[in-house]
Amino acid sequence: MQLHEHYQHAIKEHNVLLEFARHAQQSNIVLCYVKKDNHNHETNNALALALLRANCPNVMQEIPLNHMTWEVELAQCNSAVLRSDVETLRGLLTYPIED
Repeated sequence: MQLHEHYQHAIKEHNVLLEFARHAQQSNIVLCYVKKDNHNHETNNALALALLRANCPNVMQEIPLNHMTWEVELAQCNSAVLRSDVETLRGLLTYPIED
């Protein structure tokens, strides 16, 4: 099974990181700040990595560190669900700041 398939299987019951982010938002806890309209590649990778580590910890531990970025990018390319969750997580955890 590929990484994105492990992710999709793991979140069928619940997505632990998105649940945490929803609770944080309801409690008015801002966990990070981003520039307004910042949707860069590195931020997407960081959010995807957080989602994958939270929901597939055993699978993520097996991936060598020098392959991690490639695997995260591949999982995002192969999974509309993961891409959607990245955008949801961005919306829940970030507070846009003006320049």
